[in-house]
Amino acid sequence: MPEAFSERNWQVLLRAIASKNVIPIIGPAAVTVRTDSGDQPLQALAAPRLAQELGLTTPGQYRTYNDVARAHLGRGRSRPELYDELRLILDSYSEPGAALLELAGIEDFDLFVSSTPDSLLGRALQQRRKSFNPLKDSFWFHPNLRSQQHTHEHADQNNPCDLPSQFSRPLVYQILGSTESQDFAVWEEDYMEFVCGLIEKRENLKRLMHKLSTANLLLIGAPSEDWIVRFLLRLARGKRLSDSADNPCYLAEDENAMSEAMTFFFDHGSKHTRIIRADPVQFALELAQRWQQHRKIAQPATTVEFFARLPDQCPRDAVFISYAKEDKAAVAQLGSALEHAGVPFWVDKRNLEIGESYERALRTAVMDCSYFVSLISPNSESDYARYVHKERTWAAERYTEGSVFYVPVLLDFAANAGPQLEPPVFHKIERERLTPERLPALVQRLAELVQVLRSTGKRPRG
Repeated sequence: MPEAFSERNWQVLLRAIASKNVIPIIGPAAVTVRTDSGDQPLQALAAPRLAQELGLTTPGQYRTYNDVARAHLGRGRSRPELYDELRLILDSYSEPGAALLELAGIEDFDLFVSSTPDSLLGRALQQRRKSFNPLKDSFWFHPNLRSQQHTHEHADQNNPCDLPSQFSRPLVYQILGSTESQDFAVWEEDYMEFVCGLIEKRENLKRLMHKLSTANLLLIGAPSEDWIVRFLLRLARGKRLSDSADNPCYLAEDENAMSEAMTFFFDHGSKHTRIIRADPVQFALELAQRWQQHRKIAQPATTVEFFARLPDQCPRDAVFISYAKEDKAAVAQLGSALEHAGVPFWVDKRNLEIGESYERALRTAVMDCSYFVSLISPNSESDYARYVHKERTWAAERYTEGSVFYVPVLLDFAANAGPQLEPPVFHKIERERLTPERLPALVQRLAELVQVLRSTGKRPRG
């Protein structure tokens, strides 16, 4: 990889992916198909075939669908014929290349945005993520708000082009149309209609737009012409691209494929966009490899090692974890998972020293934290004199009913055997359970809570 994208940049990106705060946007340069001679770019194979089917001379000179469309429409031929022929050709390719398969295998990606109309990304997810159902988990945009009659239980039938209100499995969203639709983005006018449609129908796409505006965006291959890239990013952010450095965007693209104007714009005009000068396919393969390595980061060999490397002082806006000293192993389990996901947290490791200055510092940590996680076990509930109860009392001083701040997590408790020693204000809050099976969901929830607070400055209702 180019020196401009350093090891530190990689670690920042991988931590954001681990916290499930990155949305990959897959462009045509990253869409390859498996052939007898190896992986080939889909567009490079399909465009000459399309030219031949439409009766254009020297079909080998056409490299993109846009090239073919210009020649076809320039002869006065119809647009529907263009879509019909391209649909048949694209649907004939069923074996996604290694880049799409590797990206589909990155389990920290819950939402994939495709800027191409083919179904190869969905096919890759079918192979790598067994929970993916293309009939339920594929969505696409159309300017007329036409979409598949989805059977997803949370699909919004009034706004069929929006994301479902809830989903636990990966989704594919084809933002510039799909071959399943009557038409899709092939040439300049199509792109203009789809981009303008996304702007005009923004109120019908609230869940999609919220996702795009609050996550880090990773464009792997530019969707099309450079003006389309800029319009899509502007649409996703909902504000001037030069105004904010929050939630960075990344564009992995071959430098030779980018115009001088787009390179200058992203290097100097957009504070939060970083160009990764690399072939999109090679970048996708390296990203998947690095993600696997990052995922396999060794857990601390012992609980002692985990606590030894924690800072003495609580960073401002970190998640505060309150616990009984007998539950250090559970703290290490949760803390290691949060660390891997890039979620800032703090655990007191000084064995609950006695003293006025220590108590004052601990209270300050509770007052400055972003969220308060209370690990509740028979150990913590055995004696009201334990420090965990002081910490909960301080947390109750900050708590505002109706907003999320206090996150109770049960250890070794039956779900219906709730503790009696929490401040009364917390008794109605639904409790999490810390088990190996539920740990990923708990970490994801905390990551999302932290991200909401960072992006809006407010805690979510709940």
